[in-house]
Amino acid sequence: MRLFALFFLTLLSCSTKQEKLVSWQGIFFDIPFELHIEGPLSTQQKNQIQSTICDTFTLADTCFNHWNPDSEIATINRSDLLSHSISKELRAIIEVAATAHTLTKGYFDPGMRDYIQRVKSAMKAGYLPMPPTSPQGFSKIYLGSKLHFSQKITLDFDGIVKGYIVDLLRDKLKKLKHNNFLINWSGDIYAAGFHPEGRKWKVWVPALCKEIELTDCALATSGSEAQHWEIDGTTYTHIINPKTLQPLQANRPLSLTIEGPSCAMADALATALLCNEGQLDQNISYHIHN
Repeated sequence: MRLFALFFLTLLSCSTKQEKLVSWQGIFFDIPFELHIEGPLSTQQKNQIQSTICDTFTLADTCFNHWNPDSEIATINRSDLLSHSISKELRAIIEVAATAHTLTKGYFDPGMRDYIQRVKSAMKAGYLPMPPTSPQGFSKIYLGSKLHFSQKITLDFDGIVKGYIVDLLRDKLKKLKHNNFLINWSGDIYAAGFHPEGRKWKVWVPALCKEIELTDCALATSGSEAQHWEIDGTTYTHIINPKTLQPLQANRPLSLTIEGPSCAMADALATALLCNEGQLDQNISYHIHN
């Protein structure tokens, strides 16, 4: 999927004469996006915010989007080389992913793209493939002055990139001196400060069928209900457990919603917890909504 083939962004002034709330809505990678920010805003500020949104999603496409054959990550995935010079932007998301991989004891693993695609293709054909004989995954990379692979693997940041982009936008908006806003990229959410009415931001979470109030907090949901395949009487989902290398069965929790300071980390933890039956290290201070 290419970003600009799917790009649509509009500025909506949620009108009062004082323009207390200004909103942007768009479609990025076929996924709805919205930003609501406290007004009033000058024309210069609106243009600045519009450029910030576009620049951030352009970065997502050209650097992190493995579906874009010209992106940095896709180029590395195609290469047979075991060492690569990488951009500071790619280095930054790899560092976040590495933290999540360590924090979840390997249950979040963005280093299994080829194997996951092979499992999905097999399930579509009605069978489960044999797992690889040698270990796979993110433990096969080392980040020094370059990105090094001890074994050729392919990277896929789909399990963290939405939250990571939300966090990037949060940081950029705060640098522009905006303190009260809500970012929502299809359920990956960050709420900064307060709504112009003086209350916390209210967000509806479909997976929970309820409204949650947030301030200076992120929210992310990972779910296994989107894709299912039945094989020999058992229904499997699209989420692959990186420890067992098997797809999750549909009798496991369908979704988990994580609340915490980082949307990227909440995104990763939600996926990892689905694989680990909701078990969370007691030292991790994130709030779980089942």
